[in-house]
Amino acid sequence: MSTAQTMKIYSIISSIEQELEESPRTKFGGQSRRVVEIERLYDLLGDLKVTIPEDIRRATGVLAEADNRINDAKEQAEEILAQAHEEADSVLSQAQASAENLYHQAQVEYETRISDAEVYKEACARAAQISSEAETNANAIYNGARKYADDILSDVQRYLSEYHAMIAQNRNELGVPAPAAPEPPRAYQQPAYAPAQQSAYAPEPQPAFQQPAQQPAYQQQQSAHAVDDGMTRQFERPAAPQRTRAREQEREDEEYEAPRREKPKKKGFLSKMFEIDDEDEEFDEEWEQDDAPRREKPKKQRKKLFDFSDDEDDDEY
Repeated sequence: MSTAQTMKIYSIISSIEQELEESPRTKFGGQSRRVVEIERLYDLLGDLKVTIPEDIRRATGVLAEADNRINDAKEQAEEILAQAHEEADSVLSQAQASAENLYHQAQVEYETRISDAEVYKEACARAAQISSEAETNANAIYNGARKYADDILSDVQRYLSEYHAMIAQNRNELGVPAPAAPEPPRAYQQPAYAPAQQSAYAPEPQPAFQQPAQQPAYQQQQSAHAVDDGMTRQFERPAAPQRTRAREQEREDEEYEAPRREKPKKKGFLSKMFEIDDEDEEFDEEWEQDDAPRREKPKKQRKKLFDFSDDEDDDEY
């Protein structure tokens, strides 16, 4: 908007003010009421509208739109605020419910642990009581056993002392004199001989013992089975066959290794099937033989050495 337009607007506004001030007052309305020419004011207002630029008009629309947007923003803000309050209330209620649930679980767990601790304490106290009672009972049993054994030993000692006194009294009554104490044994002393006699009776030196050479096994067997010439012919034994021990060991090894050397031949599938069928047939035959009734063997008639007749036959004769 230019300066000329601005000055023109101000001049029109001042003309309107002058027209209002110069207009006559009414007689009955007081100073606040005046008589104004309407046509003159309409003309001035028309000039003012024409003089006002388009920017101011647009600015008025912008202000109106701004007011509308502000109102919409306020309404939207109020809705968002209400929704936020609702969400906050729901979140708060959920948090309170979760907190109450956690508190309840914690309280239950605390009570459970307290009960477990009480049970553990009670179990420990009970175990200590049982241990003390067991120890007391064991000590009482041990002391009672010792007292019982001591009583038995004292009774035995008393009985033995009484029997000893009674035996001593009986021996005194018998009046048998006590046997004389035996003389202590004396050590044997070899009489002293002359040196010549000692040399005469001295034992002859013996040769050192030599281990005889070990004979082979077959010679030992021959010597063991050899026939003494001084024996009679009745007690002669036949000489054992001269077989060395080595030969016998070789034969034993051959007999042991013979079945291992013979490797079994590999059999085909058909031969194995035939063998299985043969085994089944043999098993069936054995089963039938077991099921068949066994024939009773005829009883042998025993011969009697003497025939006994009845009394009636004896009467007839």
